[in-house]
Amino acid sequence: MVAYFATTVMTCHLLIKERSDGLVERSLVAGVTPFEFILSHIILQTLLLAIQVGLKLMVAFLVFAIPNSGSIVSAVTLTFLQGLCGLMFGLMISAVCHDEIYANTLGIGAFFPSVMIGGIFWPLESMPTALRYISQTLPSTLAIETLRCILLRGWGLDRSQVLIVL
Repeated sequence: MVAYFATTVMTCHLLIKERSDGLVERSLVAGVTPFEFILSHIILQTLLLAIQVGLKLMVAFLVFAIPNSGSIVSAVTLTFLQGLCGLMFGLMISAVCHDEIYANTLGIGAFFPSVMIGGIFWPLESMPTALRYISQTLPSTLAIETLRCILLRGWGLDRSQVLIVL
């Protein structure tokens, strides 16, 4: 969840700030194509995401002593892919919202349902059937369950519950 929404917030705020400061228009007038502009942001955010994922997992494993019975490569890959999903969601929010207040509202509006019914606080098995189906549509539900299977149960890519996300 942290990798997903930290990247979402960082991406949408950076793009909205650049648009409000006039840097987007300046870049386009200088000859940069919209594809190059977006690609440069994706590359920059991906590099920052790689650093964030490394630091987050180091803190989780070394400081908080989260048990790890599975593959650390699978955990890092899954966390990185969730961060990429957050990056794309941040790009979408920045395209839809023209103000940081609206972007914050949309981001918080997406964050709270993901936290509440995404499988972190309330297990999927104890949810009513209709709510469980809604929970399955959230972008982080399967990733949370898969990371739990990798780290706590030691499952690998030979299990369908892990393979469905990766």
